[in-house]
Amino acid sequence: MAERAGIRFMSGRLCLQSRYVVSAAGEAVGHFAFSLENTTGKPIASLRLCLQSITRLKADARVVGARFIRRFANLHEFETEAALGVGEVWTFEAYGLTHAPQHACDGPKSAYVTYADGSRAGVECAPLTCPPGLDTGQRKALPDGACPETIGVIPWPSQVATDQLRDGVPRLVGTRLQAEDAAAFEDVRALGQRLFARDVFAGQAGEIALESESFAGAAAAYEISFQTGCVTLRHADAAGRVYGLITLAHIWQGAWETDELGVPETGTIADAPRFGWRGCHVDVVRHFLTFPDLMRLADILAWLKFNVLHVHLTDDEGWRLQIEALPELTQIGAWRGPDEPMTPQYGFSAQRYGGFYTQAEMKELIAQAGRYHVDIMPEIDMPGHSTAALTSLAYLRDPDEPPESYFPIQGFPNNALNPGVIETYRFVETMLEEVCALFPFEYVHIGADEVGPNAWMQSPLAAALRQDEGLADTVAMQGYFLRKVQAMLRARGKRLAGWDEVSHGGGVARDEAVLIAWQDTDKIGDLARAGYDVIASPGQAYYLDMAQASGWSEPGTSWGGTVDFATCYDYEPSKGLSDIGLAHLKGVQACIWSEHLTDIAAFNHMVFPRLAAVAEAGWSDPARKDIARISYLTRLLPRL
Repeated sequence: MAERAGIRFMSGRLCLQSRYVVSAAGEAVGHFAFSLENTTGKPIASLRLCLQSITRLKADARVVGARFIRRFANLHEFETEAALGVGEVWTFEAYGLTHAPQHACDGPKSAYVTYADGSRAGVECAPLTCPPGLDTGQRKALPDGACPETIGVIPWPSQVATDQLRDGVPRLVGTRLQAEDAAAFEDVRALGQRLFARDVFAGQAGEIALESESFAGAAAAYEISFQTGCVTLRHADAAGRVYGLITLAHIWQGAWETDELGVPETGTIADAPRFGWRGCHVDVVRHFLTFPDLMRLADILAWLKFNVLHVHLTDDEGWRLQIEALPELTQIGAWRGPDEPMTPQYGFSAQRYGGFYTQAEMKELIAQAGRYHVDIMPEIDMPGHSTAALTSLAYLRDPDEPPESYFPIQGFPNNALNPGVIETYRFVETMLEEVCALFPFEYVHIGADEVGPNAWMQSPLAAALRQDEGLADTVAMQGYFLRKVQAMLRARGKRLAGWDEVSHGGGVARDEAVLIAWQDTDKIGDLARAGYDVIASPGQAYYLDMAQASGWSEPGTSWGGTVDFATCYDYEPSKGLSDIGLAHLKGVQACIWSEHLTDIAAFNHMVFPRLAAVAEAGWSDPARKDIARISYLTRLLPRL
């Protein structure tokens, strides 16, 4: 369901040059200097330029050489002050940035111009440049890898004791398998074929029989015994059976890829996961991930023994899930563009851009991921981050609330569902009815992050709610709203998941919720002491959109610092936790935010191999981690 026609940059096309100028006297963070050359071959009487930049201008920014028309979140519109002749260059400077850019990707990602007759044309955006002294030149790099082991498995098992390798890659055949075992074996074989375009179990040097049996053990545990001519897989349950088969697939795939790895002649592996929640979040809103790519990501997570795929389906920039009772959400909210109700953001600004997943597609994803014990957790972000819903369903707004009475950190005005509007609860209930019926996972993630300061404080309907319910401020109103949402989920047999801000405003019923701690590492202990079950996902370690090096050309955001592979791998979520904290720490989660993921190459650069580091944090004993080993083995990882 995607429309994504790429802009082709051709001779004669307008090209926007931009550079960051370091702060001078009276400037807090420096300013932008822009230039646009008229390469069209004809004079331009007047011109408006729209550009998208994560480094935004403040509302009271001073612009020299152009008229500043408007700003809507990351969209900025400027107008020339004079006609532009053939070959002439329009230059202007913009003072009053919200923050200093750290990388080239913090500047304009895309732009378009509107001519006097109303026609539009896409503009090529050159990367934002900076003075040489700001660029360290550092780029993404992996620690030195080594192969101290003879098998290639990520995440590393609890116990490994294997002997010498067999000659060649033997064919693994299922000869003594019950029906369920045989079906699981074929599922894992199919997984390998999808990821590597080969039957990883088809060897070149004889055959090894696969036997399977059950045993009484911990949830998801398995044991593998290698003997001459036979591999025996013992499993505690269906999940353990699949994980053991995936481990065998890793071993066979490693033997295919390099002579340093192979299939053991004799030996044993005993294994079970460290945490019950091993999650990966993906933002499909800022940049849309096509359904085949989302399916492949689920396969990659299965390969790495993750068991939760958290899909961020709604935000200010789009609504990505079909709701049959509310078709406007995808008819309007799934698309951005110059002629759309949803304004362009981040990239591909000159054309209609977006997409959504049908409920049939979601059912297909749920079914395929479920074969490998990966649950799909939907996120419907609320009450904040709701511009797409509010644009699609205008009746959700208080008509008497001033249109720009508050702004969250991303700059979208009045972007939160209003707890004082009675239609808000009808909308949420109607939408959740379909979401809860569609997704079998016990949790629905409701976001609850980054509600703008003083949200709803100028809304007459919210003021009436505050008076009736004795709610003092924005935080209290959010708590009131979230408790209503939790009751709706409870009535449908679901539990609430959310970001750590769910705890604000009195929070929700703590024994029915799990919170993902993202803002900093201290949040894990804070939430646990408050009685919440916690998933560790600190931006300083597990956010895969963080830049991996300090160099200007390295993509990524920087609010959590520079997060290279070693930083991600070395982080230990249990460090400093009391016994209470350890009891409430239920797992870990990688987060893939997509502001900078404009194409698959960018996705792969940012996500891999750090995704493997989080996989091992969720599965493996910290005492058995080895950065040299995993750095070597990441060469075996599939990519999107």
